[in-house]
Amino acid sequence: MNILAFDTSSANLSVTAFSDLQGGNRISSEINFSGIYQHAEKLIPFFEKALANVNLEIKDCDAFVIGSGPGSFTGLRVGFATLQGLATANRKPCYSICTMDVLGRRLSSFPGQVAVALDAHQGKVYLALYEMKKTGFKQKWKPQCLLLEKGLEKLKAVSGANLCVVGNALEKYDSEFKKSLSGSHFVETKYNYPMSSYLAELFLERQEILKPLKPLEMLPLYLQEPNFKKSKVAHVKSSRS
Repeated sequence: MNILAFDTSSANLSVTAFSDLQGGNRISSEINFSGIYQHAEKLIPFFEKALANVNLEIKDCDAFVIGSGPGSFTGLRVGFATLQGLATANRKPCYSICTMDVLGRRLSSFPGQVAVALDAHQGKVYLALYEMKKTGFKQKWKPQCLLLEKGLEKLKAVSGANLCVVGNALEKYDSEFKKSLSGSHFVETKYNYPMSSYLAELFLERQEILKPLKPLEMLPLYLQEPNFKKSKVAHVKSSRS
């Protein structure tokens, strides 16, 4: 099975092309780029480069997989608009997986619980909790949007050596997390952003239960309403002679 997986929900733009060759051999190519406001410019070229690295073209893909968020409103809109274009042009099944699952999956070797905390701006965090059991990687708390204080209060109940925290909220609220969750583990910065290789892995693990997205289902997981400020528009009278 040939897969193109990508995530545009954060400052890290990530694209993976995956090819399952005959005989059970698998090859993949992953490209990661950190640069705010450049996703729209670089996404398609990254598709082409990643696919070329595994000797594929867009038309060779059997499925497209996107990280659904939550995260950057602009980044997610770029990603889903591109997904809709891929679906229309290629008529191949499309799938989405929560970006927080992808971040949690990267730490699935941690022998305990993993909390994913993302910056939701305006003093809020996106929060989810995962448990690493022998039977596999399980979601314990569904992704939710909370005020920072409420999120930290919720995490205190599970804090300690059995908890590892990951996500870009750590970079913005480092002191608050470490003060509130004393004794817990905190990852290095490089782990705080989703990588599409783990998105592809999750798809392969879940493909038997995942359903292809219908056109009206190709929407990001926002968890909160966008906060756009209304701009003032000057009303100018005009006349035609």
